Amino acid sequence: FLASLFPFIRLPIYLSSYLNKPCGLFHKFQFNNINLIDSVSNEPESHGHVTYRIRTLNGLPIGTEIENTAHIFFDYNDAVVTNTTLNTIAVVSSIPERTEHKANLYPNPTQNMLNIEFESAVQGKLSVRDLSGRLIHSIQINGSRTTIDAAPLAKGIYSLDLNGSFVGKFIVN
Repeated sequence: FLASLFPFIRLPIYLSSYLNKPCGLFHKFQFNNINLIDSVSNEPESHGHVTYRIRTLNGLPIGTEIENTAHIFFDYNDAVVTNTTLNTIAVVSSIPERTEHKANLYPNPTQNMLNIEFESAVQGKLSVRDLSGRLIHSIQINGSRTTIDAAPLAKGIYSLDLNGSFVGKFIVN
């Protein structure tokens, strides 16, 4: 089932603590001559890690559910089975728009500089976040006007917050 949603070429392994290689529909991590410290003796040193991202096929219907479980084998023992994660294809339709700080954002959409004019002077940390809430950029502001260079940002919708309070959203195209 997963192969129909994710061609294996779309599973880049970005970071791994050990050598790894694709094996058909699986990804094999091999630990040659490793003497792992047991978790009772030194819990943090008993860990390995893998960071990956999966890009789905275009056109998956909203509501498509994707489950993921890993089976980890050590030596000749039975598999250690991880918790199953569930990801559902969805459209992020809005960002909460309650705001304590009224501001005019222009030009919006933008490609280069975004001008931000507050109704009154503000002070603090102005943060740019993507739709998942991840911090992309932040600046300090002390006044009623500032600009943000949007040129290095990927095309998309972003939100601005001042000291954690929603200010507005803007589009980079």
